[in-house]
Amino acid sequence: MIPYFTLPSFELFGMDIQPFFLLVTAGIVAGVLVYDRLCRNSSVIDRRTALHLPEILVLSGFIGAHLAHVLVYHPELMEDDPLVLLKFWGGLSSLGGFLGALAGGLVYVRLVKKQKLLPFADRLVVGLTVGWIFGRSGCATAHDHPGVHSDFPLAIKFPDGARHDLGFYELLLTIVIFGVQLFMMRKARRQADYLMVTLFMFAPARFLFDFLRAADVKWADARYFGLTFAQYSVIFLLAAAFWLLATRSRRPMDEKLSLRR
Repeated sequence: MIPYFTLPSFELFGMDIQPFFLLVTAGIVAGVLVYDRLCRNSSVIDRRTALHLPEILVLSGFIGAHLAHVLVYHPELMEDDPLVLLKFWGGLSSLGGFLGALAGGLVYVRLVKKQKLLPFADRLVVGLTVGWIFGRSGCATAHDHPGVHSDFPLAIKFPDGARHDLGFYELLLTIVIFGVQLFMMRKARRQADYLMVTLFMFAPARFLFDFLRAADVKWADARYFGLTFAQYSVIFLLAAAFWLLATRSRRPMDEKLSLRR
C-alpha cells in the first residue's frame, strides 16, 4: 500500500498558498500552452478563434464546476449561505467543469465565431489532458476523493485506514491517456479521433471508479438512483464517443498533430 502524504501550504507575500490550487493553476497554464502549440503548428485552425477560446473555456468551466458542486453535490450549502452560488472559489466539480467548458466552447465557436468545432476539439482535448494531470496531482496530494476501505496494493493508508484514492487513480489513468495521445501523433488522424479515443478511455473508467467512492466521510457525494452526478455525466460522454465512432468515416482527415515547432 502507498503511504498517506500531503503537501504543506506555504506563505507568499502574506498569502497562504495551498498546493492544490497551485497545481490547478499550473495545469491551466500547461494545458493552454500545449493547446496553443498545437494550434500554432496548424494550417486548418482559425487563429483568431483559437486565441481567445481558452479564456472562454476556463471561465465557463469554473462556473460549471462550482454550480455542479453546489446544486448537484451539496445543495445543503445554500441553506447556510444563499450567496454560495456566487462564490466560485468555494468548491468545484471536475465533471461539472468539463460540461460547463463544453457549453461555453460550443456557444463561442459555433454561434459567435461560426467555425466548425471538431478541428479545435482534438487540440483542446490534448491540452485538457495535460492540465488534468496537474489537477489530479492536486487531488492525489489533497486526498479529497476518498474511496471505500480496501487492502488493494494501490490503496492509500488514510489516517482511518487504507482506502482507495480516486484522485490518485484518475491521475494514473490520465497519464496513460496522454501517452496514447502522444502515440497517435505519429501520423495524421481523422478529425475528432483524439477526442473519441480519450472519451472511450476516460468515461468507462470514471464510471467504475465512482462505485468505489466513500459514503462514510464528510462531504460524501450525493447519489441519485444509486449513481453519482459524475456517472450520469460520463454516460453522456460515452454516448458521444459512440456517435463519433459511428460517424468517423464521414469526417475529413486532419493534419498530423505535433508539439514540435
